[in-house]
Amino acid sequence: MTAWAYPGIEASAGTGSAVVEPGSAVVSAAVRAGDGCRQRAENAGSAWTAYTPLDGGSDPWGLRTLMSGAVLDAPEVVAARGRWSHCLAESGHPGMTTESDPPTSVEQALTAARSTDDGGQDARLAAVQASEIALAVADHDCRVSSGLTAARDAAQRAMEQEYVDAHRAELEQLRAAINGGG
Repeated sequence: MTAWAYPGIEASAGTGSAVVEPGSAVVSAAVRAGDGCRQRAENAGSAWTAYTPLDGGSDPWGLRTLMSGAVLDAPEVVAARGRWSHCLAESGHPGMTTESDPPTSVEQALTAARSTDDGGQDARLAAVQASEIALAVADHDCRVSSGLTAARDAAQRAMEQEYVDAHRAELEQLRAAINGGG
């Protein structure tokens, strides 16, 4: 799922929320206070701190990063991304080749609109807002019609299941250790 941060719109995480101001980073008070999943796991005790990835590496998020890259490179996802890009071009938004391109293009337009305070900034920002809405709608429609979201989700589930099947014994041991039984 893609999450875009819109200026002036409330963004939520955990039990807290924050209003996103133009140009600000989106970090909710709850996340800063340690209300995230990782913090909860760390608070659970020594099983978390003793955790080492099944591949023996030191980065517990490394597998997720590797898997995300593999999902993006899966042939069915690459094909769907091509259809998504073509759909966006057909709907008036050419040059979008990665899923991060739409929000990046909006951020660039916002930066350009704010670059000069010549009295016309409000009109430029309103134009960016209108184009952002049109792009977001087209992006959503093209993700659905191209099958991009479905292809990415299916590839992710298949890779996760393959990993679980290949490492079931180690995962069971880890779960037992975390639950205090190992």
